[in-house]
Amino acid sequence: MYKAGQFIEAADMVRELADEHEDVADADVTLCVHAGIAASDVICRARLGEHAQGENHDEDLQPPSGYGG
Repeated sequence: MYKAGQFIEAADMVRELADEHEDVADADVTLCVHAGIAASDVICRARLGEHAQGENHDEDLQPPSGYGG
């Protein structure tokens, strides 16, 4: 979760340093999305023993056979 925390800290700093939140809203959201992706990689690794490693997380990791969601 270290990498996820780094993205959240960066998002916090971006918001704190901005004169107006609207000026950095896109960057803030992008950093938060990356934090979520990093966190999901940790969760997948812990639960499944593997995680997505390429650019497209949808294609890299298929659910185990018999997985019902």
